Amino acid sequence: NVTGVQTCALPISLSELEYSELVTGLNQLCDELDATPELPEMSEIMALAKQLYQLVHEFDVQLSINVKAKGAPWILSTLRPALQRQGLELRPDGRLVMPDGDGAVLYSVLTNRNAADDTSTLMTLLLPVATVAPEREGFKSMTAFAKSLATRLSGVVVDDDGHPLSDAALAAIAQQIDAFYEAMQRTGIEPGSVRAQRLFA
Repeated sequence: NVTGVQTCALPISLSELEYSELVTGLNQLCDELDATPELPEMSEIMALAKQLYQLVHEFDVQLSINVKAKGAPWILSTLRPALQRQGLELRPDGRLVMPDGDGAVLYSVLTNRNAADDTSTLMTLLLPVATVAPEREGFKSMTAFAKSLATRLSGVVVDDDGHPLSDAALAAIAQQIDAFYEAMQRTGIEPGSVRAQRLFA
């Protein structure tokens, strides 16, 4: 494999007990409001919950490429401000992200494996594929940024095993992303849409 694909952690799909508790709560609320609830059959809800779980599990992925230092480690206290000067934004949760210009995220950059690290020899760029619209060309933007960092910081663009990523390998990944988007669209979910943001962000 030439890329790292990380599946986000997902909650357990809706159980019959959880649905029963929800129905009980709704009935209590309706009693207080002197209303009558209209609730679907549990079997219908369980089937829909299973379909949604499978859908999210299939498409909620992040694609990663890395920039590895060729020599001495980077000092994080100077690296992070330098990354911000290149267009990355520091979010309140500590993430460095590249904004898409409309309030969403194109990709993020991880500068260290452990919070206590003072230096790093590896940066990981992560593309949340499902939430980035194809016309944003998120992977193209991310790879261009990775190459620029490698040039500026004396590094090399590598996969998760530390092997250099050639232009041909990156082009093959881009084709995989196109196929991913087509598969998403066949399910009725447009990549990068409001619906995709709600499901996968």
